[in-house]
Amino acid sequence: GLIRSASFLGAKFLTLDPGWTPAWEEGKGYRFAAQSLEELSAAAIEWGVTICVENPPPGTSFCDTAPRVVNLVRSLNLENVKVCLDVGHSNLYTNPSEDIRICGQDLALIHLSDNDGHSDQHLPLGEGTLDLSEILQALASGPRQIPLILELLAQDADAAAVSIKTSVERILKLSGG
Repeated sequence: GLIRSASFLGAKFLTLDPGWTPAWEEGKGYRFAAQSLEELSAAAIEWGVTICVENPPPGTSFCDTAPRVVNLVRSLNLENVKVCLDVGHSNLYTNPSEDIRICGQDLALIHLSDNDGHSDQHLPLGEGTLDLSEILQALASGPRQIPLILELLAQDADAAAVSIKTSVERILKLSGG
């Protein structure tokens, strides 16, 4: 149902978390995620959707870092299962630009928000510690363009509009656009 709905809406990607199995049950988590992704992949191919596995916030999953998500995706070797890198999550435990490089050819989508490096705040770009310039440089040095999705929190529609405008302006300024 969800994959078909994504296709009807014209979505090319469907982002999923790898699962919330605790780290101490890593083997069980990988087996369950692999089985689920294999089953979902068949339906996604039929509907022309790429499944993107996202790196969740640290400490929330057996698969909560970019290298672990990449390992899961590569172990499946499924053409339409790729990585969605949430750089806000990466900013909580590592260097997001390095995570972009680690994802390599498996990177299909970026979730983009800022934070203070301690909690997942979904701030407008430039209001936290995220090095947006470095992230854009890492993306520019890659083999292809990767879609960026802003993932921002706001109190109301007016605040959301300001957050989006501010973030897009920062992207354009740093990318020379």
